[in-house]
Amino acid sequence: MDKLNKLNEAVDLLGGRPAFCAALDISPQRLWNWIKRRQTLPAEYCPTVERLTEGKIVCEDFWPETDWAYMRKQRPPKRRATPTPPP
Repeated sequence: MDKLNKLNEAVDLLGGRPAFCAALDISPQRLWNWIKRRQTLPAEYCPTVERLTEGKIVCEDFWPETDWAYMRKQRPPKRRATPTPPP
């Protein structure tokens, strides 16, 4: 299945274009451009789409050349808790 079909499938899984745009915090025009210009989903949105579709759409569907398995192993650095000063 090509990347555009996967993008349309992701849109459908998330409840349509308005819901997809809201979930990714993008404008409807941006999504329209991706679809009408036959562009792929930008890589920075892939992990969010994968998470929101519960793995039905995976990052490799859009960017197979990227080592997403390695990226999934990475954990964000733990933030040190900032002590709250006493009142």
